[in-house]
Amino acid sequence: MYCRKCGSPNEEGARFCAKCGVEIEPPQEQEEKAKKGKKVRLWAGAAAILLTAAILAGYFAMKNVDAKGEYEEYMAKADKYLETMDYEKAETEYLKAIAIDPKQEEPYVKLAELYEANGEPEKAESILAKAEKKVPEKNRKKLEQKKEEAKQHKEQKEDYKATWESEPQIEADAIYYLAESDNYKKPANELKRQLFSPYAVIQSEEGKGLVGIDGEMEGGLEYKEIQTYAGEYLLERSEPVYDDEMQNDWTMYRISEDTDGIEPAWGLGGGVPMDVFYEYEGNLTSVLDDMGGSFHEFRQDMPEGAFPVRHYEQPYTSDTIDGNYEEWMETGGLYAVYNDGGPVTDFIYEECGTASSGLLAVKKDGRWGYVDESGKEVIPAEFDASWHYYSAPESYGEEYEDYCYAATEGYVVLCKEGRWEMRDTSGETVIPSGIYEELLPVYEGKCWAKEDGRWGVLQIYEWKEDETQEDVDEADLQDSGGTDSAYTVYESGPIELTGTIQYEKGMHPNGEELDVLLLKLDTPAGFRVGGGAEEETTYDNCTDIQIFNPISDMDESWDGKHVKVTGQLRGDAHTAYYFRNYVIDSANISEIR
Repeated sequence: MYCRKCGSPNEEGARFCAKCGVEIEPPQEQEEKAKKGKKVRLWAGAAAILLTAAILAGYFAMKNVDAKGEYEEYMAKADKYLETMDYEKAETEYLKAIAIDPKQEEPYVKLAELYEANGEPEKAESILAKAEKKVPEKNRKKLEQKKEEAKQHKEQKEDYKATWESEPQIEADAIYYLAESDNYKKPANELKRQLFSPYAVIQSEEGKGLVGIDGEMEGGLEYKEIQTYAGEYLLERSEPVYDDEMQNDWTMYRISEDTDGIEPAWGLGGGVPMDVFYEYEGNLTSVLDDMGGSFHEFRQDMPEGAFPVRHYEQPYTSDTIDGNYEEWMETGGLYAVYNDGGPVTDFIYEECGTASSGLLAVKKDGRWGYVDESGKEVIPAEFDASWHYYSAPESYGEEYEDYCYAATEGYVVLCKEGRWEMRDTSGETVIPSGIYEELLPVYEGKCWAKEDGRWGVLQIYEWKEDETQEDVDEADLQDSGGTDSAYTVYESGPIELTGTIQYEKGMHPNGEELDVLLLKLDTPAGFRVGGGAEEETTYDNCTDIQIFNPISDMDESWDGKHVKVTGQLRGDAHTAYYFRNYVIDSANISEIR
């Protein structure tokens, strides 16, 4: 034991220090003090360790918060770039997010979708394979789903075989159709779709031009603006050139099915007032209903079949015809689908296109889909706009906006997150999603398609011009209410037509309800029936025809199918089954694929 004063060693049990004489503490007291000091030192060490741990935990927590914030920031930027289809910047931001947190599945999934939309399936496979190594198995729900989708898409692409009518060789910034604009003949309700024409606009850095569905150019890329006017194209040159026919410098030209190539346009006039059918306080009315004088002369007939109608809180009156028409148009609310003069849907759509091939394009909650003429949803409203060069009838010019192309010839093109597909009007897939970089509507059995950055023409089905169509003389054309050379008046006898099957509930004149089978025509036509004992009658601008006594077995599974129908054109003959006064009797129906 040691002296507490001088520290000298002493014998065990000594009471006093042999060197300095100071009393020595008993051993137990020394031991208790030693233990106490040790405890103090232990607690101090533990406190220091805890403090260090807390500091480190706070540091890493703050670091994790910062990393999470960076991750979310990169993801938000990437999503925004993806939405605007700036794939390069989106890819960069997604890769940054993966570098911050490689265990999150979402950026891998988004990158795979980006690569697929950009036509890079190999890179999509590669990023999904990388995700499998980095993302914990319990967090792979979206990844597994994406892998399965990619597998199915690959199989569909391998199985799908298309025939190129014209190989994809055309380089262009865009190829697109323009909207109908013939308000001389139709109200605006029937103009909310593309002009059915063999010509599409082709646009590049050089300028704009027209290209036919056969892939041949008309007049080159010499124009700065191309618009539609009264059923034809108006083309404005970038620079005036001397024209021999006009004997002057000229910039404005036109082309239509009635013209032999591109020719000078002159004497176009100022146009006519636009007629629009709209709903106000539960009533369907027209903007020209109450107009007197020359304005009322342009009052259009109510469309037959289904058409879009917009709700307005205030009516259109004569004191707004001169200066506030466009302002009044902007006050409109939501759209409904009308058929036979009454609504078949509620006013729930932000936009509604014109009926074509039995369908109307509708926009709901910012997304596009298609409904049939009874208002039933055929293609859900979950797609993006397929048409970026739509000009509304009331805009009177080239004010393009996003819209959706109308269905044509029993087919409709769809776009979702940059991936294009084609379906028939029953909703069945014709071209799987993602095979082509862009698709345009079908015309005469063909459609424009973009592959590897170039445009070509695909053969969708074999189209044949009706052999029963006959040339109609000028008097017949005047009787049928049109001068369009595509308009045909069919006589009683053998007939062949194409269109879309539609089942409807009809009403016989005696009040009996009928189950009616209609053919919604691809192209409106006239029907001349009767003669002999019955009075000969011509029905003009018909958009459908009743089918009677079909030979093939028919049921409602045919509803919405694109078909060819052959049979005999005749009048109702006073039967108890007619809904239209003209029918195809002994009909033979075959699906067009």
